[in-house]
Amino acid sequence: MADEAAAKVWAAGNYVPIGERLQPAAARLVARAGVTAGQEVLDVGVGSGSVAVAAARAGATVTGVDIVDAWWGEARRRASAAGVELDLHLGDVTDLPFDDGRFDVTLSSFAAIFADDQARTAAELARVTRPDGTVAMTAWMSDGPGERLTEVLAAHLPPGDDPNAAMRWGDPDHARSLFRAVGVEVAVEDAHLTWVFSSAEDFLTWLFTNSGGWATTRERLVGDGTWSAILPELIDVARSLNETHGAGFTLRLPYRVLIGTRG
Repeated sequence: MADEAAAKVWAAGNYVPIGERLQPAAARLVARAGVTAGQEVLDVGVGSGSVAVAAARAGATVTGVDIVDAWWGEARRRASAAGVELDLHLGDVTDLPFDDGRFDVTLSSFAAIFADDQARTAAELARVTRPDGTVAMTAWMSDGPGERLTEVLAAHLPPGDDPNAAMRWGDPDHARSLFRAVGVEVAVEDAHLTWVFSSAEDFLTWLFTNSGGWATTRERLVGDGTWSAILPELIDVARSLNETHGAGFTLRLPYRVLIGTRG
């Protein structure tokens, strides 16, 4: 059964614009995982369908799973436009509702990394993948824009909250250790996304409106009266990340592609 608290977070905001900006990473993940016609593929954290549709267009039979179904209308719309079908299920990555070894390829793009129990997540991704099958993920790198912004927020969150826990998947040694424990050997590739906005303020508004996690954090901080004091610092940090010299705002987001083979 899906984690209700996590489901509530992911249902906040509007994931569709997030998925659109993550599309190049989804395409890269499918290509690097070597998805081909005739394979059974699982997309964990299917969201609005970026990975699932790309895999289906490669000829695979694609199953998607997510803890919320809020964005499945968009996933189905995209699948219909591409002339493919998706089989969508509700479920939690730490307790996937599928038999052992069912899939040739198991994928997750910036989704499974957010589960609280990372060891259990790696175990479930491996369990549902057949022997000699592929497990592949994308994960944000530490020292990127996300970590810089969460450092500002961390001082105002309750003790015990670790807003950067998901980024540990972007540490190659940590990711390899998690997967090696469940019989998956992982290769790691560096990549990056480039996002363009009109300004740092525009980027922050987009982020804290559309991303469920960021939107939920903002609501908490608004509720305790600290958001207005934090916002100028967030703007300063965002401006320091700008790679555009002159007008406009360009953000470079480094990430890693983890490509594993189950033994």
